[in-house]
Amino acid sequence: MFIAMSQPPLMHSLSASRSGEPDRNLHRYALVTCWSLAITIAFAPLASQAMDATNLRSEYLIDPLGLDTPRPRLSWVVESATRGDRQTSWQILVASTAEGLAADKGDLWDSGEIKGDETNEIAYDGQRLESRSACFWKVRTWDKDAKVSAWSVPAKWTVGFSKRQTGRRNGLTGIFPAARPIQRTCRRFSQPATRE
Repeated sequence: MFIAMSQPPLMHSLSASRSGEPDRNLHRYALVTCWSLAITIAFAPLASQAMDATNLRSEYLIDPLGLDTPRPRLSWVVESATRGDRQTSWQILVASTAEGLAADKGDLWDSGEIKGDETNEIAYDGQRLESRSACFWKVRTWDKDAKVSAWSVPAKWTVGFSKRQTGRRNGLTGIFPAARPIQRTCRRFSQPATRE
């Protein structure tokens, strides 16, 4: 008993090639596969060597609310897959809206590229911050080869009451009128008291 079985496409293509009729689709497939593998190998080191700024904090807190300092200290952590890599410059953007920050517009503060490896206690040095306002910020860094990283994931902080406004709301001031001094009144009688 004889059972007829069809050859798989790859075997069929190889058979066609051996018979002197090369399969062009097989050659194209092999060429595309080789090019894809070569591109992946070539760009994989570049992707792994990118420096990133992560763990953004304001006054050592993640997205804090109601900071009472006019110049919060900003910090971040630098991560890189390249051994011996280091930060050589940094840039901070601070915006009053998340949309402005997404458009890379630091209307409150744009530090520009600052040479240095500092990643901790960078004091805010921008516009004067209003009470109860929100500040959105992000940072990018340059590595030892002067290659700039992508912008970090945005972070934020909100401003508390200023000292002047806090004074108005502290204690009874601003809630009740100022207390008046107590006046004591004395009456004198000209005639002595009589007994009945």
